[in-house]
Amino acid sequence: MQSAIYLNNRASSLIEKDCFEKAIETLNQALNAVQKLQKDESSSLSSSSSSSFENSPKFSRRPNGKYLSTSNKRRKELDDLAVFMYSRPVYVSHLPQTEGKTFLSWVIIFNFALCHHLMALRAADHKDKHENLLEALKLYEALVALPMEDTFQIETTYFMAMINNSAQIYQMLHRPRQAKQHADQMLSLLMVTIQEGEADTVDEFDGFLLNATRRSLAVAA
Repeated sequence: MQSAIYLNNRASSLIEKDCFEKAIETLNQALNAVQKLQKDESSSLSSSSSSSFENSPKFSRRPNGKYLSTSNKRRKELDDLAVFMYSRPVYVSHLPQTEGKTFLSWVIIFNFALCHHLMALRAADHKDKHENLLEALKLYEALVALPMEDTFQIETTYFMAMINNSAQIYQMLHRPRQAKQHADQMLSLLMVTIQEGEADTVDEFDGFLLNATRRSLAVAA
């Protein structure tokens, strides 16, 4: 398991350096390492970023930040964008005693999605941009759509990040109705977070709130 953690964290570092192709290769290696440890092959994820998520593990939105971390580095060019994108890859410090392989698989797939998303923003070729946007969207939405159970915990920040980034991709794909639907969902979650006094536990809360209010108030075309 330590080799998979090392590979994921190495890939995260590569993403921060914009070495996306190498990051994808390393994430595939990390996912392969996790697969070798899976006892039930029917619930394991595919070794590529185009995985099938049928029979995937189940997740909860409860905070569990002691296992995960992100860099404080900001991407200057993304800060200048009119729309906020959560662009920080996820590092794993250690794994929970239960659901460890599930936990790590989730992180790797999140980093896959983030990598494709960033590749799309950098792509000069329209076809490459479109393909990477679709791949990132598929991975974000597959993770968001997984059934929720109390046996697995993912920090609220990353759940918000998936919804936020999916909304941005829908906007880039000229699908404003879906972008607004995601914004409405994110705004509802943010309001609950505020009501429960947990806004300060969400990384980039202001960016999420800005996007959610802007798109939620927009009239879908």
